[in-house]
Amino acid sequence: MEKLKLGIIYRDRDPGAFVSVDRVGRETLKVLTERFPTVIFYPNRYRHLSAKELEKVSREFVDKVDIVFKLPPNTDGTFIERERPVPLIFYALGSMPRGGISVLRVLEKLRPIDSIIFSSRADERIFNRVFGNSAMKGYIVPFGIDCNTFRPASPEGKKQIKQRLGIPYNSPLLLYAGRINVQKNIHTLLKIFQQVAREHKKSRLCLAGEEDDAALGEFNVTNEGYGEYLTELIDKYHIKDQVIMPGKLGEQDLIPLYSAAHIFVNCTVHHDENFGFSQVEAMACGTPVVCSKWGGLKDTVIHGRTGFHMETLLTDNGIKVDWRSGVKYILHLLDSPSLLREMSESCVEYARQHYSLEHFAENLEKVVISTFERRERLAKEESFKIHPKAVKFWREYVKRQIDPRLGHFKPLFSEENYELYKFFVEPYASCTTDNIHLDRTSIPYFSTEVKLNERAKILEVQDPIWPQSYELRDREFRVFSEINGKRDISAIYRNVKQRVAEIDYGEVEELFREFCRKGAVLV
Repeated sequence: MEKLKLGIIYRDRDPGAFVSVDRVGRETLKVLTERFPTVIFYPNRYRHLSAKELEKVSREFVDKVDIVFKLPPNTDGTFIERERPVPLIFYALGSMPRGGISVLRVLEKLRPIDSIIFSSRADERIFNRVFGNSAMKGYIVPFGIDCNTFRPASPEGKKQIKQRLGIPYNSPLLLYAGRINVQKNIHTLLKIFQQVAREHKKSRLCLAGEEDDAALGEFNVTNEGYGEYLTELIDKYHIKDQVIMPGKLGEQDLIPLYSAAHIFVNCTVHHDENFGFSQVEAMACGTPVVCSKWGGLKDTVIHGRTGFHMETLLTDNGIKVDWRSGVKYILHLLDSPSLLREMSESCVEYARQHYSLEHFAENLEKVVISTFERRERLAKEESFKIHPKAVKFWREYVKRQIDPRLGHFKPLFSEENYELYKFFVEPYASCTTDNIHLDRTSIPYFSTEVKLNERAKILEVQDPIWPQSYELRDREFRVFSEINGKRDISAIYRNVKQRVAEIDYGEVEELFREFCRKGAVLV
């Protein structure tokens, strides 16, 4: 095949907090320019032009190439006009759980010959759910890391980084590396560590990252005050002397820290978690991962081989991570040195086999060639038939105003539109409340911090993203007061029965089913 010429749309700008998006753009640019003749188009350099002048420039650009590849961080909907059958390739990134917004924004510009790239199977499932009859081709291409940079550190390197951070060398070390943001569910990680620290009193938790102002705009939640909230939890859990917060670290410190850690832990429930660079970097450095079974992390971490997944439940009031299973897996690894070593070796091997930059480059090249070869065959096919729920979402979206506090995401998924959220995000979660098994031997526990107000008979669920408050009858309040994470439903029923003679077991079990659906209780 004659060497095709590739046109690249690339917006060179400061990535801000979302460095992983910029990283994907830079790595993709490097791969494409090394493997194909390229012409690069920078839309932000033509802002001074009129619309007519910009259209002329973009047409001249398209006339020079066989395929156009639109790279991140160009997320502003910038497009080019195409008169010839020139295919377009672009990344989905974090848009699929948001209703496929990157596709909906430019739907009238897309053609059946175009291709969209996903970094996870969950994103592909959402695309097929929303645009299932599309002739446009989707490809799964996991991102890549430099495995020559991210690799196990020497014993001396691990010793030095622990000394610099004030971590005793022989202390079991759990690590989180990333943004300090409510999106990342760090409050649940602290709850996990509280339980781990009771069993391993010398253990340490390192939270390597800095607080930012990125909002969870779809739920009208900002990150304001989140750092202070975490500090309050650390004091409440009596783990202040065991939690280290060194701020954001550069690669020269982060790489040996990955290796020095016994386990990398991430409880994220963020919509943009379509891959998980930190998890893959940790594995490449030989560190097993315990993480939420969510989005791209379902693909990158192999349960039982490179780490363990915590079930991530889609409820009627948000996403809840089965944090007790995280405690169990972490303790199992810390108490099993041979398993920890075995998993460490598997992590390095798996990361090199599946997430090297060479593997990433090969997959990208295949997408470009496949897209080029299918362009004539599909030129006349109908492009999209959109699911009615996506149509409803888009109509709601265009009506909403952007709140500057929430970044460029509009508050969409609260109240009456929460069912839309469940429709879009279900492939990211590992299970729904329909999958919960519950019987007499089930041991219920609260999904997050709660407050039981005995005088008012109120259960307050103190989830910083999805807070809820429930007025209870006296008998219901007594049931929830019995939850301690150790009693099963049968024992709870017996204790309540002693004070409320008319209550029956079926009522108690149904109450737990109801509050599992609400997301207040897990079993």
